[in-house]
Amino acid sequence: MSRRMVGLLLLLGASVAIGMLVGEQFFQLFRKTVPPMAVSAFGESAAHAGFLTYGLVLGVLMCGWALLTVALSGFFRNTDSKPRPPRQS
Repeated sequence: MSRRMVGLLLLLGASVAIGMLVGEQFFQLFRKTVPPMAVSAFGESAAHAGFLTYGLVLGVLMCGWALLTVALSGFFRNTDSKPRPPRQS
């Protein structure tokens, strides 16, 4: 597996993990603000699944946003400066 693929997988994993943590925090906020008598067990589990799905989508969007900024960063580099010497492996 190439270094680039490992980097992309790490970026995706970290973004999804952060998104899931955000979804879980929103669910904890939901549990604190909604009285227990106002929601059924099914409603609470459906809300938990919804918040975790929200976190998953948020993580994928964060990964996409990061990849987009990396891809577009080449357009904003200063081309007037001296070129860098080639990397030695």
